[in-house]
Amino acid sequence: MDLRHNINKIHGDVTNSFKEVTICEKSSLELSNYFELSILENNKEVKVLIKKTEIENVNFSWKYYANPLNENSDLVERTSSIHTFSNDIKDIFDKNKFNSDYKGLNEEFFFYEIGEKIISELDNAIKKFGSYSYHDKGASEIMELSKIVNDLNSMSTKEVVEVLKYILDNHNDSKILVDELISSLDNREDFDDILEGDDRFDY
Repeated sequence: MDLRHNINKIHGDVTNSFKEVTICEKSSLELSNYFELSILENNKEVKVLIKKTEIENVNFSWKYYANPLNENSDLVERTSSIHTFSNDIKDIFDKNKFNSDYKGLNEEFFFYEIGEKIISELDNAIKKFGSYSYHDKGASEIMELSKIVNDLNSMSTKEVVEVLKYILDNHNDSKILVDELISSLDNREDFDDILEGDDRFDY
């Protein structure tokens, strides 16, 4: 296998797996000739650097910026094969393996988008099952909360707090839901920090 085959393989895989992918060829004194890939998903970016001499092999080393908005941030080193590269990128997104100061490409829109989606799900559930069921039995009786909890668990402390605050700020009857979501996060190491993130949060 040669360089062109390998780069086409990983470029094709990430293009099929993520929202937006761009690739360009660059050079620098430190890296010589290399490929830079920008991969966008859920308001975040993984910016990857792969030396051309590395990608000539099936297994190769590569780096990505811990904060893609700051090219002076740390470069994190990873190793992949051309067959696992896309999954390794997914791992970075899923586990939020960025610097803590990196909040996304458009932080306010991120909170708006996630918060509005959860509010819409709550409104639809109340409309379907009734306000009485919601107030009497709780949000978990009328909504599927596991997907929301999984999404929250992929976020940083601040992101969780801001999304939950957004819901409370923009839905007058959301406290039952927010309290249940907070309770579902009690196995996180940062749970106390989340709980203290707003005076309205209860556990």
